[in-house]
Amino acid sequence: MAQSFTTDSMKSSLIRLRIAAHQHLIAREDTQQNPGLSKLADLRLDLDDPQVVEQLYRSVLRAADETSSLKQIDVLNIVSDFGNFCKDQGKLEEAKKAYIQALEGYIQEVGPKNSFTLDTFYNLGNLHSEQDDPTRAEEYYVQCLEGCMTVFGAKHAMTLSVYNNLGNAYSDKGELKKARKMYTQALKGKLEVFGLNHTSTLNTINNTANLYKLRRKPKKAEEWYAKALKGHEMVSGSKHVSTIDAVYNLGLLQADQGKISKAEDLLVRALAGYTETLGREHAFTFDTLYNLGNLYIDQGRRKEAKDIYSQAVAWYRDLGGDRSDDVCYIQKQLLLLAGDGGIIDM
Repeated sequence: MAQSFTTDSMKSSLIRLRIAAHQHLIAREDTQQNPGLSKLADLRLDLDDPQVVEQLYRSVLRAADETSSLKQIDVLNIVSDFGNFCKDQGKLEEAKKAYIQALEGYIQEVGPKNSFTLDTFYNLGNLHSEQDDPTRAEEYYVQCLEGCMTVFGAKHAMTLSVYNNLGNAYSDKGELKKARKMYTQALKGKLEVFGLNHTSTLNTINNTANLYKLRRKPKKAEEWYAKALKGHEMVSGSKHVSTIDAVYNLGLLQADQGKISKAEDLLVRALAGYTETLGREHAFTFDTLYNLGNLYIDQGRRKEAKDIYSQAVAWYRDLGGDRSDDVCYIQKQLLLLAGDGGIIDM
């Protein structure tokens, strides 16, 4: 299921984009030389098409380079918003360029400890985390955390979020003691500020469960995963992605512990949830198929494994991206299951 990029934050950035276009046109008193800007300034324009939005961002930024009709801080805000837009569209390298341009400008215009600058440190940390570069993510999160402690204080939502994400970076680097310290700090603050039944608190609880799993403490991991699942069900409902993530994580843990029946129930539930909520073309759906097939293989349940693996290969066509190693493994398993040397059509 395709999800709209027009979130509340994106709607706010599009409003700023329209205002910037309008200001530029007023300053030039000329709507003929840049019809793209003229169209954008029309508040009746429906901005649900990502390609249209990208063109309009580029039009405004190009116009800003050509004239001085916009304040520099407004231009930097639009550059930052464009980075957010590119990230939402999966164009991570373009997002990185925009964020770095915005960061350099913010540091020069308002200094390193302004909220605009700190937001951009945070965005760059998140982007590098998404690109599986925890070392660079850590660098940006540390700079962001130092500024947040000075500007906002230890119990501000932004500070607590950085603690959590820095914990993720340390966990990804294998620095588990540092990760535990960050999660503990984040959870302590979130429980005080938000309470237990809040999505932000529950996300840190889930991350803590992940950490216990990495530290080979399955009983503690199961306890924390169960706590996260119960909270997400209460707060967001059974069909929310955060709830399904908790179901999936608990299913994998049960499989690791040899609790096959419980693992199967949870993975089947996660598969149904991801398929309905995100669509069959989503990576999370593919991962769940992959792991459910592995569970059936380990049990010697050849027919169920073949059905699940065949489904995973078929859905891979819709997924895109680079999952060739996983698909190669699945194809080999299918060949073994078939026992006839047949080739799976990709």
